[in-house]
Amino acid sequence: MSSSVPLVSVIVPVYNRLQFLPQLFNTIFSQDYDNYEVIIVDDGSTDGTAEWIEENRLKFSKPIHLIRQENAGHYDARNNGLDHANGELIAFQDSDDEWTQYHISQLARLFIDNPDVDWIFGRIQRIDHFTGKVVEDSNFKLKDGKLHPFLKLNSDSRAGGLRVFEDPKIGETAITHRVPGST
Repeated sequence: MSSSVPLVSVIVPVYNRLQFLPQLFNTIFSQDYDNYEVIIVDDGSTDGTAEWIEENRLKFSKPIHLIRQENAGHYDARNNGLDHANGELIAFQDSDDEWTQYHISQLARLFIDNPDVDWIFGRIQRIDHFTGKVVEDSNFKLKDGKLHPFLKLNSDSRAGGLRVFEDPKIGETAITHRVPGST
């Protein structure tokens, strides 16, 4: 792969997220990893989201590919972003989420070290944006404190804290209980 082609494409669907844009751009551009591109798909915002991005795009350390589309929902926006992605790896970022500064570098390293892995998800903590209160400490546990059923499936532990799931019930469990992670 050429060094001019990013290894990771960060795809962010946005719809009327003006209030979250400073936080979003701070978390994306404070990464300790540099070989990524940023694709923002505006899904028909009416609150000035796309205009804010246009006005501020030169303030950030790398180009922002802004795609505008009629409102069609976040799945369509993600797929539109995929159509424009150049990276070998894809990182979906929700507009109101924050990443640790090592998020992309850690995930890229795990993929490079484990070429047989197709998808990686991680633990998330849900915090109310307005109060700062932790709403859910870990998505790996259910509300009653029990371990999420997905994490009870057969898995193999690897270096870097990676667990590789190889269980015939993975599809059924993912549909029945959702996958408990952030991509």
